[in-house]
Amino acid sequence: MKTSKCGRPKKTVLDSLKTLVWYEYVSEQVFLYCMKRNIQLTDNELKNFRAGNKRLDIFFDLEGSNSWYKYSLAKISPTLESLELVDHKISGASIYFQHPIWNFLKDVPRGSLDVNQFYSRLNHKTREILEKEEVTCKFDFSYTDTNDYQKFENLLEFYSCILYQYYKAKFEMNNTEAEKCYFYFSRNTNHIIDEFGATGYFFLKILKLHLKLPSNALTHQFSIESNLNNQNLLKNMLTASKKFSKRYEKLEKDINDFQLDGAQYKNDHLYIVIENVETLNK
Repeated sequence: MKTSKCGRPKKTVLDSLKTLVWYEYVSEQVFLYCMKRNIQLTDNELKNFRAGNKRLDIFFDLEGSNSWYKYSLAKISPTLESLELVDHKISGASIYFQHPIWNFLKDVPRGSLDVNQFYSRLNHKTREILEKEEVTCKFDFSYTDTNDYQKFENLLEFYSCILYQYYKAKFEMNNTEAEKCYFYFSRNTNHIIDEFGATGYFFLKILKLHLKLPSNALTHQFSIESNLNNQNLLKNMLTASKKFSKRYEKLEKDINDFQLDGAQYKNDHLYIVIENVETLNK
């Protein structure tokens, strides 16, 4: 593990992502709270379907602190005290920052033991779904059912389910099942975008770093970018990344510097960078 000069673990893109995912969830929930109570919202809040940073500061009794602006750029991460403060008003919000998927995504698992430990940390409902095989990664090119995610308590549990099934198949040396997981993942990329916008795209990039297939795999024709482009979501993310450059330029840099386990996993060899996706929309 890389460390900073002061001896603390060096921050990676995952530290930024979990802060931003938590921030996006809380911002949306406060927006919905205001909507239900007919509290006047700004045009920008209504357009983005999110509460603004000043409103968030006031809502959590932090007026004048500029804390939520800093969270919105991942300049700071919430402390345990901050997470508890937010949970008091937005129940369960802290799971988006503390979810076990963030630790699991740091490295390639070394074997079945790591995968089973990850499984044990998922919530009871997710383990029950997996045990009953209520969600099966289907290898069907006509597959259109994209409502499986609604069976889970949150989206991070849903994507954890895919990740778990993929690595389980890999360590069982079942390449067919691993490819099914990849195909299923490629058809379920829109949900994280719908929930977290362009931040979700970077989350998908990290997942794609884990979900690797042989070059002759049939499902290589299905990519995150092509799937999102078909749903007219890719262009929106590109626009958002330019509009909120203070956030996304840093994320892009951090994600290009991120490595799982050696130089062969360096990100720029595995997917297109966000500056180049515009060519897909021509």
